[in-house]
Amino acid sequence: MRQEFGTDPGGILAGVGPSIGPTSNEVGPEVAERAEAEFPTSTVLRSKGDGKFVLDLWSSNVADLLNAGVRRTNIELVGLDTYEAFAVFFSDCRQRPTGRFVTLVALPA
Repeated sequence: MRQEFGTDPGGILAGVGPSIGPTSNEVGPEVAERAEAEFPTSTVLRSKGDGKFVLDLWSSNVADLLNAGVRRTNIELVGLDTYEAFAVFFSDCRQRPTGRFVTLVALPA
C-alpha cells in the first residue's frame, strides 16, 4: 500500500478478527521452523512436546503489522478463538473439509 498508494503505515487502522487462537493452532515441525525463522525474537511459537507446536497467529499478525510500521494503538485484536467457539464461528481446522474461507480487505472511498 505504501508503494502503490503512498500510504503512511502509521495512519493505518488494522484489525485481527476472530480466528484460530494461540492455544488451538497446532502445527508440525516444518511450520515451526519457518515461524522461528520469521519471528526469531518473538514468542509466537510454543512447543507441546513430541514434535508438536502451537503457533500464535494473533501475535504473529500483530508483529507483522508492527514491523510494517502500523502503530500498536492502531491495531485491534478481537481475541475470539474460532476453534474453541465453533458453535458461534466457523472453524476450518475443526470442521475440515468444507472448502469455505473468506477474507475482507477494504480501502476507504
